[in-house]
Amino acid sequence: MTGNNMKIGILNSGGYNFNSIKFALNRLGITNISYVKSEDELNTCDKIIIPGVGHAKTAMDLLNLQNLTTVIKNTKKPVLGICLGMQIMCQFSEEGNVDCIGVFDKNIVRLPADVVTPQMGWNKLIGGKYDGKFVYFANSFYLPKCEFTENYVDYCGIKISAMIRKDNFLGCQFHPEKSGEIGEKILSDFVLL
Repeated sequence: MTGNNMKIGILNSGGYNFNSIKFALNRLGITNISYVKSEDELNTCDKIIIPGVGHAKTAMDLLNLQNLTTVIKNTKKPVLGICLGMQIMCQFSEEGNVDCIGVFDKNIVRLPADVVTPQMGWNKLIGGKYDGKFVYFANSFYLPKCEFTENYVDYCGIKISAMIRKDNFLGCQFHPEKSGEIGEKILSDFVLL
């Protein structure tokens, strides 16, 4: 399937970076993009993106209201979670102390009080396919490095999962849509393969 006939669904999870993701996909030649607010709309899409920028409890309240939490957890479609979108694919978040989608049986925790919060700006990926590349972060909560981690960053001595993967689910703690050429490559690897 090529980018020209693929339909990408961006989940209505209260994330504020819908347009920046849409524009990044447009640059890859993907114009068939849907704003997904129901199971029926999700079923018409080939791949799903859960956007970031927001609050975990607000996002989960919205997904539960739309009856999408279980649908997402059980889908076999490729799913990419970006920043908050990655975090809510985990089991629980300390941001709002909320149960999340539960694809990854891990908890999201707050950055310690003794480090600059939020982690804002460029940081170098360690390990995995994109080792050594710099990507853009903006987060106050994080997933510690774990068995699902493909690469991580070292932030003030804290090993933060940067990309996680399980089956058809991929998560990026950083913002590929704001990470220049490497971010475009990461998005392209997800949507065009």
